Amino acid sequence: MMEQRLRGYARLISSFYYDDANAPRPNRPRRVGVVALIEHDGRLLFERRADAPVWGLIAGGVNDDETLDAALRREVREETGLAIRQYEFFGTFSEPSRIAHYPDGTIVQILALAYRVEAEDVSLCRISEESLELRFFAREHLPMEDLVPTQRAMIARYLSNEPPPFLD
Repeated sequence: MMEQRLRGYARLISSFYYDDANAPRPNRPRRVGVVALIEHDGRLLFERRADAPVWGLIAGGVNDDETLDAALRREVREETGLAIRQYEFFGTFSEPSRIAHYPDGTIVQILALAYRVEAEDVSLCRISEESLELRFFAREHLPMEDLVPTQRAMIARYLSNEPPPFLD
């Protein structure tokens, strides 16, 4: 089933860049996004994205008419089916070289606000149209080589065991 879904999205590939001299130049204003580090039993949730077959944290843009809280809750619910029990601020990731290039031609820098999230009931976790797979990974088995480049700095901070919040 995953292969079939991946073939359907083959023409809808997004590209992500971090500190890459070959990254395209943004053609839209900087975008604000939220990122959920959803933890359960010492493991961290990742999704294999449908628009770029790499692993990434649950994340998405903040709409102009919503708060950060509402955006975080919406993105987690839309992409995983989970409700948030509680969350705490993890950090701001504003490095200008974090670039996303979407299939519609939009190219943006991403300013991300990341949160550590505890879900109410992880047994309700399910994939959405935006993902091919959801999986919890132990810290020592995170998919670093197959990770969205724009999130690598967040994961490095997560693994550093330094106390948040981070202002990168």
